[in-house]
Amino acid sequence: MKKWFFIVLSVIVVSAGAFAFFKNISENRIAAEPEIPKPKVTVGGKEIPTVLGTRVTDAIYDAAGALELVKNQEPTVVVPGAELSVTFDFAPGTLVLQRLDAEGNVVSEENLKQFKGVLVPSEKGVYVYVVNAWWKPIGSASFALKIKVD
Repeated sequence: MKKWFFIVLSVIVVSAGAFAFFKNISENRIAAEPEIPKPKVTVGGKEIPTVLGTRVTDAIYDAAGALELVKNQEPTVVVPGAELSVTFDFAPGTLVLQRLDAEGNVVSEENLKQFKGVLVPSEKGVYVYVVNAWWKPIGSASFALKIKVD
């Protein structure tokens, strides 16, 4: 009887130790997750809010498409033909700006390290942009934003 008691007790102790060990590893991994730098997007000097989309660091954190991310967000009103710029405190190695149509298809794309002098359309309307950034060794992230040219 004592033999079974010690076997059961040993299994419980080993299981509890393994649980605590793996829980600690999981918590440390989450705490060590690199923080994704956030962009500062301005149009004509006016700051435009962005929504974090899909990001890839130690793991893939998938998000809805850009149109879905900003569908409930009020667009920021900007003037036609204003200058759009994107900057980061920690500059990415690659930076791509995409403008989407109403179906989510890319209608224009700029591949630049820092966006300076990209002009928003002169036609009135609501426009959705996606900022895609890649950092070594952090990973990559996309950010969606919505403006209204008026």
